[in-house]
Amino acid sequence: MIVRNRMDRADISEQAQKEFDEALQNPDSMFYILKLDGNLIGFFRVDSMSESDAYLGSLNVPPEVQGAGIGDEILRRFFIHALNGRVGHATADPRNRVTPKYIGRYNFVGSGIKPFGDSGRNFIEMTLNPQINNSLKLFSLRDEQIAQMHQGNSYDLSGDSQIILRFPSAKLEAIMEEAQTILANNRFVMSAFRRRIEDQQEIIYMGFELNPLTRDNG
Repeated sequence: MIVRNRMDRADISEQAQKEFDEALQNPDSMFYILKLDGNLIGFFRVDSMSESDAYLGSLNVPPEVQGAGIGDEILRRFFIHALNGRVGHATADPRNRVTPKYIGRYNFVGSGIKPFGDSGRNFIEMTLNPQINNSLKLFSLRDEQIAQMHQGNSYDLSGDSQIILRFPSAKLEAIMEEAQTILANNRFVMSAFRRRIEDQQEIIYMGFELNPLTRDNG
């Protein structure tokens, strides 16, 4: 299923399969399988990192039942249950259409940018931590409200408390480089990742706020 779901993304399917195979051999990995009337409708895994942290990965829904909201329910309910009070960590491909759901809608924040194995692609590192999420302002805003807040792509990392970037999706690598710069010192978290069609062109907005875990320290 992992390879099937990434047939149009051959550059990451091999790395995703490698990560999955390694998890199968990891005694700290637990797989959750969802079935309906005996049929597989989705699965994901949780890797225990420590008593307080866990990694969430391998979220997959068969193509034949995609669009039925199963992935949404996994994100909304099952991830939280499986974490059992721990801080969740995950990575997401910014090209994936589900990524805007992770950041904000399902309470993840972007905390860094990292290469996805040897795929040559940069992924967004994400954190699911109620201590961070409860005080963030961009989570609840609609796409058009985020767009209205954009004042240009210039910013001051030491003086700004909020940054909104806007790029055509065709320039995704450029916006990922900007995001890496903003997130590098842990002063900010990414609390919005939105896609909009403007003048028949897909536009990506990334919103950043001061990290609640570090802002009071400096």
